[in-house]
Amino acid sequence: MTNRSSQVVREGVLYAHEASEAHETHAAHAYSEHEGVHRIEVGSAQWLAWLDEHSSFRYETPFISFTVRKERRPAGWYWYAYRRAGRKLRSAYVGRLEEISIPRLEAIGRVLLNSSDAVSDDTGSAVGDEVMLAEITDDDPDAEDAPALAPPVGRPTPLTPLVDRQEDLAALKALLLRSEVRLVSLVGMGGIGKTRLAIQIALELEWAFPDGVYFVPLSGIKEPERVPSSVASTLGLSKDRNRSAIDLLKTALRSKQLLLVLDNFEHLIAAAPALADLLGACPEVKM
Repeated sequence: MTNRSSQVVREGVLYAHEASEAHETHAAHAYSEHEGVHRIEVGSAQWLAWLDEHSSFRYETPFISFTVRKERRPAGWYWYAYRRAGRKLRSAYVGRLEEISIPRLEAIGRVLLNSSDAVSDDTGSAVGDEVMLAEITDDDPDAEDAPALAPPVGRPTPLTPLVDRQEDLAALKALLLRSEVRLVSLVGMGGIGKTRLAIQIALELEWAFPDGVYFVPLSGIKEPERVPSSVASTLGLSKDRNRSAIDLLKTALRSKQLLLVLDNFEHLIAAAPALADLLGACPEVKM
C-alpha cells in the first residue's frame, strides 16, 4: 500500500496520489487505479509523461529512501536526488527525464550510501564529471546555516464544504503542480470566496510540498514592508537585528520545498518585488 501523502516509487512502480493527476490529459486512460492511487510502471510512456508534468517524487527500498527533484539549469531541466541524515545532506545528479530508470535509481541509492561511488552508464564504465558523475555534499551549507522552521499552524479550518468550485479547484491545483509555475494569484471582488478556495487548495496539496504548506494572514498588515517579517513570523523564524527579514527568509527557505499562501495581499502590492526576490533565491518555494 502506498503512502497517500506523497508520490512514491517502490519495486518498479510509481504510486501517485490521485490529486497529482488533476491535470493529466492524453495519458489518463493508461493509468491504472487502486483505492484512489494511480499506479504507473517506471520506464513506460506514462512514466515519462508523468515526469514531464511533475517536479518531485520519493524513491523507497528496504535499504534506502531519498527524494528526487527536477531543477532548472542553464541548459534545461535536470533531476537530482537528495538524502538528508541529521545535519548532513547528500545529493547526486540523476539525469534528464528520459534517463530515470530503476537501475539508475538503484545506482543513485548506492552512491548516496557511499560517497566514493560514481554512477555508471549502461556500459558499466564510470561516467564523466561533465554530465553524470554523482556529486556528494556532506557538509550541507543550507543545513548548517538555515534556521529550523516551525510546523505549519494557524490555517483556518473550513466549516462548510466547497460548493460549485470544483472546476476552479482542479485547474488551480494543476497549475501549482507544474514545475515551471512558481506563483499563482487569485484575483476578484471581495467576498467571492478567494480565501475559501485558497484554503481548499492548501488542504489538498499538502502531499506535494514535503516541507509544508503555510497560511500567512495579511489582513491586519498595513505597511508593505512588513510582509516579509509577517511571513518569517508564520514560519517561526526569530528576528535578527543584523539581517533583514527577506535575507532571513532566503537563508531559511533556499533548500525547502514548500507553499506559502498569502491571504489578503491586494492592499500590499508594493511588497511584490521583495517576494519575487525571495522566489528567485529559493527555487523550490511556491506562492
